[in-house]
Amino acid sequence: MAGPGIRYAELARVLGDTFEVTVAAPPGSSALPGGPDVRVYRPDVPGSIRRLAPSGTVVVAPPLPPQAARGLGGAGRPWVVDLYNPEPFEGLEHQKARPRLERKARDVLRIDRIAYALRAGTAFVCASERQRDMWLGFLAACRRLDSDLYEHDPELRTLIDVVPSGIPDVPPSDAEEPRVRGPVFPEDARILVWNGGIWDWLDPLTVLRALALLRADDERWHLLFAGTGRPSLRAEMSMAQRAIGLSDELGLSRAGAVHFRPGWTPYLEMGALLRECDVGVCAHRLTLETRFAFRTRILDFVWAGLPVLYTEGDEWGERVREGGLGEVVAPGDPGAMARAAMRIAERGRDAYTPALTREAAGATWAQVVPALRRTVERVAAGQRRRRFDPIRSALGLRHTAASLAERLRRD
Repeated sequence: MAGPGIRYAELARVLGDTFEVTVAAPPGSSALPGGPDVRVYRPDVPGSIRRLAPSGTVVVAPPLPPQAARGLGGAGRPWVVDLYNPEPFEGLEHQKARPRLERKARDVLRIDRIAYALRAGTAFVCASERQRDMWLGFLAACRRLDSDLYEHDPELRTLIDVVPSGIPDVPPSDAEEPRVRGPVFPEDARILVWNGGIWDWLDPLTVLRALALLRADDERWHLLFAGTGRPSLRAEMSMAQRAIGLSDELGLSRAGAVHFRPGWTPYLEMGALLRECDVGVCAHRLTLETRFAFRTRILDFVWAGLPVLYTEGDEWGERVREGGLGEVVAPGDPGAMARAAMRIAERGRDAYTPALTREAAGATWAQVVPALRRTVERVAAGQRRRRFDPIRSALGLRHTAASLAERLRRD
């Protein structure tokens, strides 16, 4: 699972203490051991979610395609729309290299899907206060700021609240047998780990150039990419191949300094793998996606007690710097990144343990879920009647037509 799968599996597990919970997931999915039941839905089948949700069920889901979300958001099936992902801007980054007409079609698909959800949703959650500011603007544009609601709730937390992602209550354990230190890299290696996918809006290229600078002085430095594929059926992103190409060009692959782990590291194995490393690293460029993102991979580093090497520009950059969780550098500067990695190594991992432990203590799933639990209870108790919305209906029709055109183009 990538971040979305982890988020919903863990939220469902914690909510299962209060509610009867079922996880709806795309084809190819299965349940975690001891987790809630998983039932498969088809995003391209009209009303597929509704058939899994009897009347009276509260649905918690991201902005679904209108055909899949048909019938959600009324009194019978309230819809809590999860806006943890800044999709309006992530999509702009992801499709930059595509032909212009394809980009325009994807703009329609993405924005219409989001606008439909903002009009159909009963209530909303997102992952951070900065995201909440952004989504309040979107909700205002969709005429969702209600004066009657505002009279009783001037912050409009009952409309949209913050539900970050979290970490397990218990820190990960070391593996019985090392999988990286020894089998892949030397036992005395200084291992940087890039956790999660190599997405197009991230910047592994600066990390690779920083590694080349580090190894010019100390060949113990190595870099592990924990996954190069995607845990879904969607097409691969181009950044992974660009990173592999740069590693080859810099001679890092030939020297055994970089390991691109094929496929995807399973969620239940990730904690032990991180424990074998010395520094968790993630980099990005300054974009709108960066400003509003919530990088769940940084939570994994906190969970594993790994000092964080990060680039500034988002809320996590501020938390890492102010909380003493690691080092933060300007984007696109391999020299600054190399120097920051050296400072972490010189201080030693133990120097960061108290700060990382404090951060982890306030970031467990049990602690982030209460706002979602309150939202679910509130919308379940409400009697909101779904009124006809011609704009929502038009958005659904246009999205369906654009989806069909895109499918025909691919075929």
